Amino acid sequence: MAITICTWVELWSDLTREQKKGLKGSYNNCNCTIYPTSGRLLHGNAAQDKFRLEECLFNPISANVLSVPDCEQLHGFCKMNEAANTCSWEYKGAYRNCFQSRQQKLSQNGKPAVMSKEGCAIYTGRKKKQCLLKFIRSRLRVG
Repeated sequence: MAITICTWVELWSDLTREQKKGLKGSYNNCNCTIYPTSGRLLHGNAAQDKFRLEECLFNPISANVLSVPDCEQLHGFCKMNEAANTCSWEYKGAYRNCFQSRQQKLSQNGKPAVMSKEGCAIYTGRKKKQCLLKFIRSRLRVG
């Protein structure tokens, strides 16, 4: 599934400055497709891994589940790199600030936040046990 302007419905007054600019012409002839993904299969288990600059992957479900801003929807512009013949999110301005802020929110003491038991694999030994216990306790509070 690909997202196009035809499948996007939003009130003009609710659009960000970047979105309005894009609809006024920046999105024309970009030769890129934005692909939505749930993220888990493509990006691993750490929360930070759910969002990448490359390939213009769009992950609104993970943004919602993790309670972080959907920077791609709010500020993203998927741009063609003619030299490499690839597409990626343009990393500047409001998008860069949002992306950096989201990545900081998704880390704990410099380590990625963990969303699943498998995500605890980034740790070893005692820290891995602590991670698993913390994950299980957090799920018990939610459930």
